[in-house]
Parts: sequence; C-alpha cells; structure tokens
Amino acid sequence: GELDDAAEEIRRVRTSVLKCSATLSKNVLAARAAVSASVEDPEKSCVRRTSMEMAQVHILCLKACAFARLICDFAEDALANKEELSAFRVACEAAVTGLKDGLDSKVLFSRKRINFALRHTTKILLSFWFGYKGFHRIDRSYDAGVAITMAVMVNRDSLGSELSKNLARVQGAVLGTVLGEMIKALTRGCDDLDIVFKAVLYFLLSCSSLYTYFHATRYADSYFGFINVYFMSKVILQSCDDPMASETGEMQYFYFSMVDIVAALVIIVLV
Repeated sequence: GELDDAAEEIRRVRTSVLKCSATLSKNVLAARAAVSASVEDPEKSCVRRTSMEMAQVHILCLKACAFARLICDFAEDALANKEELSAFRVACEAAVTGLKDGLDSKVLFSRKRINFALRHTTKILLSFWFGYKGFHRIDRSYDAGVAITMAVMVNRDSLGSELSKNLARVQGAVLGTVLGEMIKALTRGCDDLDIVFKAVLYFLLSCSSLYTYFHATRYADSYFGFINVYFMSKVILQSCDDPMASETGEMQYFYFSMVDIVAALVIIVLV
C-alpha cells in the first residue's frame, strides 16, 4: 500500500535524478574542454597540477553519475514489481471471491442442488452395483461399462424435454458405437495404409461431431454430437493387438456396449 501511494513521487524523483546526472556530465565535459583550450604550455607544473585536479573531479563525477544510474534502475525495478504485485493481488482477490461464490452455502444447499446431487449420486451408485453384479447372462460381472457410460450421459439440468435429451443420448451412443465398428471393419489391418485411412476417417467424423456439439442451436443436438464422438473414439482407439480385436471379441464388445448403453439409459429414466 505504501508503494502505491509513493509511486508518483518515485517517478518524479527518478526523472529529476536523470536530469541532474545529464547536467552534471555536460558541465564537467564543458569544463574540461575550457581548461584544455586555455592551456598554452602543457609542460608547466601549474598546468599539470590543474590537469590532475580535473582528473580527480572527473572520476568523482563519473562515480556520481554511475550511482545516479543505479538509483534510477532501482526505482524502475520497484515500479515494475509494484505493477506485477498489483496484478498478482488482483488475481488473488478474484480467486478468493470466486472460491467464496462457489462455496456459498445458500447455493450449495438449495433444494434444487441437493435434489440434483442425490439423483445423480444414486444413478452412479446403481451403475456400479449393476456392473459389479451383472444381470444373469445379459451383462458381465465386475465390469465398469455401465458406470463409465453413466458418467458421460449424466449432465447438468437444462431447458427442454427430457424425452428429447434421452433420445439424443441413445442416438449419439448407438451411432457412435456403430460408426466406430464400421471404421474398424474397414481398417482391420495394422499396416500403414490402414492406419492412415483410419486416422483420416476418425478426424473427419470427429470434426463433424464436434461442430455439431459447439454450433447446434438446440441443446439435444449439441449433446448428440458430444455423445457420438465419445463412443466413436471409445471403439476406434484400440490397439491392433487388443484381445477384443478378433471377430468374436468385436461381436462381444459391440453387444456389451449396447447393453451398457441401454442399462445406463434405463437408470437415467427411472431415477
């Protein structure tokens, strides 16, 4: 706070010191030139004595000017640090204010927020229970597929029909999984040509899905683009030596993916 109050005075004194240093240097050089011009015989003792005195004065003025430059540099550094400290102080105050707003008890413990937290926590826990137990022979036990799918499909509350959002979930998940399987079928090999072809198709489809996600006017359409690119990436981005890369493994993976999607959607609708 004291540095903020004295900033203008520091700038004024720095400018004054610079002017005094320049004036001193100018006067010393002018005096030396005048003495040199008035000398008739440089070998006289009085002239040599005068030259030695001027050399001492020159050294003294040189030290004074150097000290003045150090003072000005110190003042400039102090002002620069003051600006950095001010910016840091503003950033810290903004972070503290944001943290206080984010932890506002009136918002956190409102009925809407508590309802939202309880419903989505219940959905996640049911998904873990379903994946842990399995469901007879429909789905595998000790599998996190339903929980992972639920984590992606659970989203914030928004305006619009829940039916349209659930349809967007199904469309994005199924279409993304099917597109991923089709690209894998077209590029089943692991040679360079297949890898390049897979990368090009993946890039184009991802760009179209992300364009839909960021530029759709309806929230359901935007959500469809996000779900689509996620499930497509989940299928495509697998190594060639993956145990699920065989034909039987791919069929099982596709089946269990559909079961995970349907199970997650059923939990979302019921809860």
